[in-house]
Amino acid sequence: MKKNYLYLPLLLTCGFGKILCEEAHLFEPSSYSRSYLMNLTERKRCDTDDDCPQFSVCEGKSPFQFCKFEKFLCVGNENDNCQHINSALWDEKDEAVIYKNIFNSIFRFKFGIRPIMKTCTKEQVDKGECKTKECSINEDCMSGLCYSNNCITEQPIYVCAGTNKYERYLFNCKKLNNMECHTSSECYSDYCDNGYCKKAKLFMLYYHSFKDNAVPVLFVIMCLPFVLYFFLKIEEKYNKYENLKSNEEDKRN
Repeated sequence: MKKNYLYLPLLLTCGFGKILCEEAHLFEPSSYSRSYLMNLTERKRCDTDDDCPQFSVCEGKSPFQFCKFEKFLCVGNENDNCQHINSALWDEKDEAVIYKNIFNSIFRFKFGIRPIMKTCTKEQVDKGECKTKECSINEDCMSGLCYSNNCITEQPIYVCAGTNKYERYLFNCKKLNNMECHTSSECYSDYCDNGYCKKAKLFMLYYHSFKDNAVPVLFVIMCLPFVLYFFLKIEEKYNKYENLKSNEEDKRN
């Protein structure tokens, strides 16, 4: 009976091994280049996800369903193949791994997760302005370059995300955080600070939330005077009715 306890660690390892050690595919290779994605203009109709090209899903309501591509990381030349991002595991705007459960979180916090997705430029590392998880070899990094224990890139990295069905182009490709920029419109985060794309600050998130909902917000603002006028008229009629009612009661008395 005591010997059975010797198998307990093995049983626990087998039982939780899939949860703890589950391999996280943060990205996987694709046959699409940034140039190819940026030039896609014809949106494919669909009924199910099976009708769509690889790394795209069927969205919308019948009969207006279209294939929408997911997100890609494109490193290097515009004709080099991009990597498909697993958005369920990686938040490219926040530069953070999304843990599916507490066991994954503990395991990956202790042992780290590879490849390291966050990437700096060599200049940022030299100035101490950017740090990534510690790397020891090039293969540790998504960018393929480990420098002074930080993952760096010598070429811009782009995030290419599928657009909504009403937009002209199927993809919007912008620079990843920590890439050099001149204006915020170049950045996937929509925030360029001191020549580099950065994570959007809180006020920027509010700004973009307003920008994304500008049409309905403006519509509500334009309607407010009419709504106010309507209620004032109702109040005016109600007051007249009350006055007439009061006058009639006074006459009776």
